[in-house]
Amino acid sequence: TQQMDRVSEGDVTAREAVPGRDELCRMDQAMQMMCMNLSVRDYESACTIHSYKRFVPEKMAELLKRPVAEEIQLGDSRRIVGNVGLFSVGNRAEARNLLADDAFVDFINHSFGIFYDCITENHGWMVSGGLRLSAMEALFPGDPADGVRAGLDFLGRIQGKKTETIPEPRACLMLHKASFLYGVAGQEERLFPYLSSSELEFLGGYAGRLDEAGVRIAATEAYWEQLKGCGFAGRYIGFVSAGERAYK
Repeated sequence: TQQMDRVSEGDVTAREAVPGRDELCRMDQAMQMMCMNLSVRDYESACTIHSYKRFVPEKMAELLKRPVAEEIQLGDSRRIVGNVGLFSVGNRAEARNLLADDAFVDFINHSFGIFYDCITENHGWMVSGGLRLSAMEALFPGDPADGVRAGLDFLGRIQGKKTETIPEPRACLMLHKASFLYGVAGQEERLFPYLSSSELEFLGGYAGRLDEAGVRIAATEAYWEQLKGCGFAGRYIGFVSAGERAYK
């Protein structure tokens, strides 16, 4: 009865069954088998959930105002205004041309690994719908200075960690206070996260030019105004315009 109480509370640890052939012994043997089967089921469920979490973008439920990811439904979307870092790797095409397939995959993993660590350790959230070295977005919901620190951290790690088999990523980080639509689309059986922002798409088109000019971290005026008093030094390099809108 004590073990039955523990099982009802969630403790399904099996123990050695009491030997014998009477009704109580058979009940005990059946309970131990049940506990073993439940333990196997819990292990398989935990492995499945862990595998699924690797494919679900972090903070998706929080961004879509859902308590858990399991409650996200087709068509869920939300307009968000926040500080976004748009990360790109300028030498991705060179790496693709120079490296064999396996080495290029290592280059992608190496680049993303540094980027992910720098973003998460500086309180940022990954919001990209996919792994694209041409444009990966991160949201900095707290201190705007976190975005600059993430970029400086990335540059520092590149300088401090050299590899012999693959080139180091030549990173460019653009910081902008953007309005974007975030949600999920697709079919009930297969959902895809998406991030839609004409502002970020427009600014992302200049990442290649900034990379060629040697600019590693660039912030628009809307972002830079929030950094006053944070101790960062910068210089004005110009503006770009999209129709009636201009971004300094």
